[in-house]
Amino acid sequence: MVEKNQTVSKTKNIPVISLGDGDVIISSCFNEDEKYSGITFTNDVPCEIGIDHPEHHGKTTDELKPNAMLIFTKVESIDVLTDALKEARESLQEIS
Repeated sequence: MVEKNQTVSKTKNIPVISLGDGDVIISSCFNEDEKYSGITFTNDVPCEIGIDHPEHHGKTTDELKPNAMLIFTKVESIDVLTDALKEARESLQEIS
């Protein structure tokens, strides 16, 4: 769920994207004119994690109305995020 003004540990009033309940649709996006690609996060009703949402294919972000977006203008930024996600995955596997 994408939520605003949350408290995580001692950090207050930050936006939080909580994944794991199947209630956030994650989609890729790109904009040739503004030269970026990204990932959108859209709140939805819970469903199976990893399910394809064909109704989102070919839609613009204006049509999808995402609740949050990650925007990338350099490939290196995607590499940094990928590395951080791998570390988060390893940490989660250790505590699960």
